[in-house]
Amino acid sequence: MAAISEQTGQTKVLEGKRAADREETIFTELLTLPNAEQASDFYLIEGQNIYIRINGELKNTGRMASTRLLAYLVQKTLMEHEQKAFQEKSIDIDFSWSFADRRFRGNAYHAGGQPAIVLRQLPNTIPELRAIQPLAVWHRLFSLSHGLILVCGPTGSGKSTTIAAFIEELAKHTPRHILTLEDPVEYIFTKETSLISQREFGRDFFSFEAGLRSALREMPDILLVGEIRDKETMRAALMAAESGSLVLSTLHTMGAAEALLRMDGFFAENERDAIRSQAATCASKHLFTGTASRKERRPRLPHRGAPSDTCNDKPYPTGKIHAANLLNDKWKCTWDADKGDGA
Repeated sequence: MAAISEQTGQTKVLEGKRAADREETIFTELLTLPNAEQASDFYLIEGQNIYIRINGELKNTGRMASTRLLAYLVQKTLMEHEQKAFQEKSIDIDFSWSFADRRFRGNAYHAGGQPAIVLRQLPNTIPELRAIQPLAVWHRLFSLSHGLILVCGPTGSGKSTTIAAFIEELAKHTPRHILTLEDPVEYIFTKETSLISQREFGRDFFSFEAGLRSALREMPDILLVGEIRDKETMRAALMAAESGSLVLSTLHTMGAAEALLRMDGFFAENERDAIRSQAATCASKHLFTGTASRKERRPRLPHRGAPSDTCNDKPYPTGKIHAANLLNDKWKCTWDADKGDGA
């Protein structure tokens, strides 16, 4: 009887492995569809056809996202404790994943009670900064040792790629300790000339506010916060910039001018004076905001020749680097015509 039970268990394990192999083959075939290599996004919702986005246009692959395929992806992309939380609590989870020499940033969620996953395909290597931005635009920032740099723009505009290229360029010239707090880790930085500490939310730390406080004791030369999403992270980033670190992050805004209003809007009315004072201090220590414009292609990189925007009803070319100052309790954006063109 024991022998029969052991044989049955082995059979189930073998069947499970074969099923996983089948789903892996299905996903591999999806990646080899015509033009799939140029796709920026993959959309998988259980029971519906799989869609991919190429040059901003959604295309139906004609292939179904099966229950088994979604289960396979959840198992492969999420850590064990995340899988349990995802299945039991139907929470949304961000993740990064490498598969078949490709790297993805993804989000697992539920729609209509069914599991769903969206994958953003990332470039295999960090592009050179000169390939996506005129170096003259960033030249003034290369010598900074402290302050706050924000790269702003809508989803898909190339914010993360721009920051990654800038950090990679900085790391080439002078040995630095670069510490990142990301959700998830998107680009892997080269470690040839600098010391790199890439920390991922949910694996290496569990709170951006606490992670930023800890980072100040880890003595980074450059501190990257993947995205500022709430007032606690904003407050901690300003504190880090005040303390003498060079802090880089992103904000979801349509332009550089809106970034300052967004910063203000994180806080209640009775907190804003103190935060404006902090931001004004950072401004004297170099608070820069720059925008990246949406361009639907893979890799998703910011492009030049962005449309115009305004600041205090004064037009400025979107994509220039803007120094932010405080005047009469209102945000005032200033820009210098000689800072270079491009987004």
